[in-house]
Amino acid sequence: RKIIMVLFLSYYLGGSIGLSVSRRCGQRMRIARYGIERWEYGDEFGSGEEEDIKLKRKMRPDEIEEGIQILREFASEARYEQICSVAKGRTKNFVVGYERPSNPNNFFACLRTIDSFGIQNVAYVADSQDFATARAKRRRSRAISFENRKLKMKSALGSQKWLTIHEFVDTLDMLNNLKAKGYQIIATDLQPGAQPITELHSPEVHASRDNKIALIFGNEEAGISEQLRQLCDLRVFIPMRGFAESFNLSVATAAILSRLDALNFIPPQQLSIQEQNQLIFLWLSRSIGYKSTSAILRRYHSSYSSLL
Repeated sequence: RKIIMVLFLSYYLGGSIGLSVSRRCGQRMRIARYGIERWEYGDEFGSGEEEDIKLKRKMRPDEIEEGIQILREFASEARYEQICSVAKGRTKNFVVGYERPSNPNNFFACLRTIDSFGIQNVAYVADSQDFATARAKRRRSRAISFENRKLKMKSALGSQKWLTIHEFVDTLDMLNNLKAKGYQIIATDLQPGAQPITELHSPEVHASRDNKIALIFGNEEAGISEQLRQLCDLRVFIPMRGFAESFNLSVATAAILSRLDALNFIPPQQLSIQEQNQLIFLWLSRSIGYKSTSAILRRYHSSYSSLL
């Protein structure tokens, strides 16, 4: 048994070390050839909002197209084809929002689900540090700020790279922004007056099928605020058949989005060619790594030096 264990450990550790050395050598070869690090999954990103702002303010459509042709050489063909396919199927007329989630990890876990339904935009109002501290005190635990947890987003498993995440200072700010853009606000709520998700074929929802919808989830413990309850256009809930009153946040997100998708309220392929190219460029830069992207574009095209 000892001999078998020694052989197994030698094989396992030798394979791991060999794979690590192989990757390191391949990385050094890429640096020698291109002058930068070519890495398929690149650096970790948060929402990418800063890069979005730089792109929209400074880069013309023709520069974006040219940038795509340069960057595609530094990602695998399979990754590039997947990026183009996903961008083509994205929708801009559906937004998922969260009002002060008490556990940021629950919110981050929802990002995978949102991405899988082809939704690009996410809105949220972060729970304040005062509420987080008070909640932690009740539980006799340590409060961790939303900002600190946002640096990791491990439960999102990288999905934050592909989404555009908008943070708002409070609920009214978020609702005003969405309503100004023409979104109908649907909030999840367990209070009287909310209708079951199974009745989402009601006339008031059908009337906005070709328009814009924002689905807003409340706090896991307290639900939606009275302000959101008064200002939303429709309130819905998921009927439960057991002792539990509700699902956790990520399951509830998946269940309601699945229902809305079955009713064709999340229509794909709504982005213009220019909007698709913006996403393709951003996603390529996030796959490669933003620092490496800047080095690549400056190396191959000097006019990008003032842009990135």
